[in-house]
Amino acid sequence: MRDPLADHPDLTDEAWIREATKRARRAARADRAPRPRRVRRRPSALVVVGVVTAMLLAGAVVFRADLFGDPVAAADRAPSGRVDRERPFVGSLAEARPDGAAGIVVPVAAPVGAYSAEEVAAAYSAVRDLLIAGRVDGRALNEGRFDALLAGLTPESREHVRKGLAGRSALAWATVIEPGVRLLPVPPKVDGAMVATVGDGGRLVVDTDYTFAYAFDVPGALTVDEYVAMLRYQVRFTVTDTGLHPTSAEGYALAMSCAAMARGRLAPLTPDDVTLVDPASATRIDPFDHTQPLPDTGSCRVE
Repeated sequence: MRDPLADHPDLTDEAWIREATKRARRAARADRAPRPRRVRRRPSALVVVGVVTAMLLAGAVVFRADLFGDPVAAADRAPSGRVDRERPFVGSLAEARPDGAAGIVVPVAAPVGAYSAEEVAAAYSAVRDLLIAGRVDGRALNEGRFDALLAGLTPESREHVRKGLAGRSALAWATVIEPGVRLLPVPPKVDGAMVATVGDGGRLVVDTDYTFAYAFDVPGALTVDEYVAMLRYQVRFTVTDTGLHPTSAEGYALAMSCAAMARGRLAPLTPDDVTLVDPASATRIDPFDHTQPLPDTGSCRVE
């Protein structure tokens, strides 16, 4: 049988053969050349800690994970592919938020129920001091010292909170950093609000809803989710003659280590963190959007 390719015009055209040979050699060289390594962005973990207490710290830690959509976009990358240690929040959801204590603004006080504007103003000031002592002050964040926080509480609640700070519910009351990791020398980003109302028993209460973002010192980090962790907490404080009584706390953490969170500690994501993703909740959550309710509970696994 005659081979139909033997007399094919292309295969007898010397110019075409030379060009085809060149293309084949280029393709072979390309196959041997090292290929750039793809960096896969891990889904940012979302953890919810729900604590509603009658006697303080009687709640349990509940974990949640959410898928944050597509792989990291250009806006989410640190400038020039490296962390700007003086401006580490650039490209993050926290970038435009106030620094540290400047983000905890005391509202203009007005009378609430039987309480005068002066009494409400004093309550706001005391709550602000407590939030700073537990979430912003360098002694708390870098040294794990919570003396100022405990001093602002009622004697009845002080010991409960002290024990809680050593356990898994610690983040409901203060930001406790995981041993062995360090924050960058910049203040956290903070935003939120507080409001005074009359609670059960006619006592003055202050409800707070604040988000705190912390920048960790993570060598080699390329995206903000690798070194910026955020906490949003809603905490109610009851005002008494002997100090503040934290009666309830509920919140979540974003882009944190699940293993550290299970111990009541805050740390950035690590390669060992594996999240269970709920495709139905694949919307990026903005923890600084305080018009949105806290997310529902979910799950988080560490392997």
